[in-house]
Amino acid sequence: MTDWFNNSIPWWTLAIGGGALTVVAWVYLGRKAATALAVAVFLAVVDRRARQAGWEARDDLQKRREEDFVDDYRDHEKRSRARSESELDRRNNRWLRD
Repeated sequence: MTDWFNNSIPWWTLAIGGGALTVVAWVYLGRKAATALAVAVFLAVVDRRARQAGWEARDDLQKRREEDFVDDYRDHEKRSRARSESELDRRNNRWLRD
């Protein structure tokens, strides 16, 4: 469930919302509370950004793996067709010679 949340909301949305909360905390709670909230928001934004970058990297890696698998399978099919045709040709040539 948190995976969907981490991927659906951009990191800059959290930064803007956290900045607004920091201003409200400064007005109502004072400088110390606002500073603590600003540090917490900064760390949360850095964490969110890193997680989203991690998800994008995982998705890219998965796509590359799938593409490599498909390419390897196609290469294998081509090699097996070429090999089977040449073996068949060899057998036919042997049979024709005998």
